[in-house]
Amino acid sequence: MQNSKLRYVALGDCVTLGAPLQQQNAYPERVAKAMGWQVTNYGHTMSSTREGLQYFKKPDVQSADVLSIQYGILDSWQTFKGAPFVLYYPDTKWRKFLRKIVKKIKKYGRKLNFHALFGTRNVVPVEEYIANIQYMIEHSQAQYILLPEIYPNQDLSREPRI
Repeated sequence: MQNSKLRYVALGDCVTLGAPLQQQNAYPERVAKAMGWQVTNYGHTMSSTREGLQYFKKPDVQSADVLSIQYGILDSWQTFKGAPFVLYYPDTKWRKFLRKIVKKIKKYGRKLNFHALFGTRNVVPVEEYIANIQYMIEHSQAQYILLPEIYPNQDLSREPRI
């Protein structure tokens, strides 16, 4: 698959973006460098597959030669049923304001044990997570689609819901 003309687009969460000192040198950049590809990294902190669908609408994403999709950390977080969610991308002042309110609701929800009262769910239900990933795969024009593991290690105890 080595070809300098291949355009590689990486979609994902904070792991795709890279730690603050690793940004611009996270795994998408390293893979692209090793393969001689051009890379665009759309990794974004606090991204779920819902944000992934928003990034997927970008013309350069849909027409990429190589696409990697790596979400699941935020999708699998547990919250109480009925908890609100505000997308992080595309970001606006209004969404930032709403996220502050949601964070307060969830903070007080933990203190008041809303999880026991209302039950729990993933931030993105498993069925929706799967449908979002399938949509990106089925609608991509990429020659190659990469699905990296969420955590690049073998310690499955870290987050069993992923």
